[in-house]
Amino acid sequence: MNLIEKLEVKDTSLGEKWGAGDGQKWGASTKKRGLFKDTAFWQADFVTNAAWQYTMITYALPDNLTTWVVEALVSTTTGNRVGIATEKIMTAKTVMVSENLPRFLGSADVIAFSPVVFNKTGKDQSFDISIVANNMTISKNQKTVFIKNGESLTIPFETIIANIPLSSSEPFFSKITLKAVAKYSGELDEVENTLPITVTATKETVATVGKTTNSADEQIKLSADIRKNGGSLSVNYAASLLPNIFSGIEYLKSFPYGCSEQRTSAIMPTVYLKQLYDSVKMPFDLKTKMVKEYVDQYQWYQERSLDTVIRGYLVEIKNFQRMSGGFGYWMDSTESDFPLTISLVSALSEIRSIGYTPNDTMMETSIAFLKTKFYENRRPYCQENSSTNNNCAWSVATRLATIEAILDNNSQDYEAYKMYKLLSFEKMDTLIQVNRSRVLAKLLRINAITKEEKSGLKKLADEQIKNIASNGLVYNPRGAFLGSSGAGSRLDATTRFIEILSIMGPDTMKEYSQITDQMERWIISEKQKDGSFGSTADTSNVVRSLAHTMRATGELRDVNMQAKISLDTVLQAEQGIDQKNKLDIFSKIISLDALKDTSSLHIEKTGQGNLYYDIAMSYFIPTQEVKTRDEGFFLEQTYYDYDTYKSIKKAKEEEWDKYTNNDISFNDLKYPKDIVTYLTPLENFTVGKLVYTYNRIIIGETRDQVAFEGFIPSGSELVNPDLKTASSQNVQESIFEHEEWQNDRYFGTVSSLESGVYTFGYIIRPTHAGTYQLLPSRAFEFYHREVFGRVSGKVVKIVSEK
Repeated sequence: MNLIEKLEVKDTSLGEKWGAGDGQKWGASTKKRGLFKDTAFWQADFVTNAAWQYTMITYALPDNLTTWVVEALVSTTTGNRVGIATEKIMTAKTVMVSENLPRFLGSADVIAFSPVVFNKTGKDQSFDISIVANNMTISKNQKTVFIKNGESLTIPFETIIANIPLSSSEPFFSKITLKAVAKYSGELDEVENTLPITVTATKETVATVGKTTNSADEQIKLSADIRKNGGSLSVNYAASLLPNIFSGIEYLKSFPYGCSEQRTSAIMPTVYLKQLYDSVKMPFDLKTKMVKEYVDQYQWYQERSLDTVIRGYLVEIKNFQRMSGGFGYWMDSTESDFPLTISLVSALSEIRSIGYTPNDTMMETSIAFLKTKFYENRRPYCQENSSTNNNCAWSVATRLATIEAILDNNSQDYEAYKMYKLLSFEKMDTLIQVNRSRVLAKLLRINAITKEEKSGLKKLADEQIKNIASNGLVYNPRGAFLGSSGAGSRLDATTRFIEILSIMGPDTMKEYSQITDQMERWIISEKQKDGSFGSTADTSNVVRSLAHTMRATGELRDVNMQAKISLDTVLQAEQGIDQKNKLDIFSKIISLDALKDTSSLHIEKTGQGNLYYDIAMSYFIPTQEVKTRDEGFFLEQTYYDYDTYKSIKKAKEEEWDKYTNNDISFNDLKYPKDIVTYLTPLENFTVGKLVYTYNRIIIGETRDQVAFEGFIPSGSELVNPDLKTASSQNVQESIFEHEEWQNDRYFGTVSSLESGVYTFGYIIRPTHAGTYQLLPSRAFEFYHREVFGRVSGKVVKIVSEK
């Protein structure tokens, strides 16, 4: 088979300057290079002519100066014959700039950019080198250097990255343009690239929420450690609970990891809001509601409609489904998780309620998986132990949640009623009672259940709800909640109970209106500093519960009020709220510079309706002032020279082999202790010399869904041992089941860790000299962020190799 190719590369300013073909083509194009891709062109199918030839014409060749490989795979229509052919094409210029940029930038970092300029002009000559960029200060952005023909030169540019304003909600980045012009011949190369700028200081937030029927006063005190510079006080207010809902949505959108549960939790608030808007007959067009999503470092943030986001989610979520029909947390998860699948089936059913269609096969197989696991009723890898009465069965609360998910998918599934009758309710904690009530309320919708049976279910549901309200409620100054004595959080039990009342109907909501009001107050008071309500699952549950409550209570039917916000008697904002804007959220951002050491914020409302408000004061703590924290995890982190670590590790392994073969005695061992005992911690990193990051975690009790994130300086990159380009000698032992080597951090998760001491490491390659603010690494429970441990913040210096 012959591969015939024709690549035509056009430069609109100068015509055809350089192309591709046999060998290497040089060119003097003045086009600015800025579009870089790993794959230049892809065509799924083509048909050759009678001579087995095909001509491919494309104008899609990107700006990479590299060697491209054109590959064609063909097959015959008869005889099942297959052939493959490849051709190499090198694209180059007489003057070439290699940007040699880091993968990301850190705010307030000092970094030495080090572009490399290649002289292929055929002459020894001088070059004017320049760099232009926003959101940074460059000490000297133009330089003239002399480069011999056929040689290259690295040109350093000392740069200070800008501080990111705390009040900014937009992603920050820097567009960097590097240009090299040959003085004698005028040949040039110009490259443009965009890098993200991450926040390197630690953000602290103090928040409070409230509700008033007339007026409220909130006192604001600035302690000595609060820096006003860049800090802000934000006040969100509305005629509904939406301010509290939207802060939870922002938290879910910003969560940086893409497991199936968190992808789902980030989608669901939009679904609940759509349901809410529909219930009050107000428009909420998902096709016109736009959000910014990160695409890649070249396309950066692109605006996408919520409709596009949801449709993309429905495609992506199928990748998390395993052969059994259940879902795993990660795409590389080998097994299905039963509780996770329960929550995802319910979520997918909610998405279907607003007009979308999840894949039918995916839903059918996931429902079949739930029913199978329900009847099997055995937790994986559990060993029965009669001496300790160890029970491997799933909890009744989990099996009830399974039935509810099945009913969410199909409200008329009569098998769900049969499954319910298999359960025993001899011992019921709060969560079981709540889940049972929810299932009873949904079973009442099944048409196939007789009137007599429904009457009994309705009576049982009413008794159950009354029992929970009478015996399960705990009151405190912030409101009321359900004290969960079994699995599940208080927040989970409380939000689920409020939803039961809305499912049961308006009469039930009215009967328990005073209790639900107290519960709402407690729920919104539970909001964390970061805008979340705890875990991603809890945050999503709160958004769902509050949205359902607003739909059921009808409190937004008659809204007509005037709201005023004053700071120390000075009017800051005034807003009329009526039927036209009753679902809008109004915001006022006040710089901390405008605050006294003690200030008073006055929220006033006149007219009909309730006014809800959300106040958050945010400020940065410089990285070097961030202290260690031990809240369930103790974490240590130390940096060592990797070459030294590797040599001692090799010597230790060799002498241990001799010891186990009885060639030497224990007293002859030179390295009997842990390897790091014989290493000296690094004070500075050196460009090009690998750094071993040693981590030690100590936990006192079993922790579930443990995660670790280790941040790296912006002038460095992680060595990913999974890549074929990485040496097999660099593979490190890991305690994690799932690992990610991201641009700015190493990330790992494991389903469970028992109490004990755990050590692990990863490798950093310093790439650029400079001084970097290093965010503190931390270990935490994935769904209980209050259980964590972190190291202190650091300033890391990377020096050039001598």
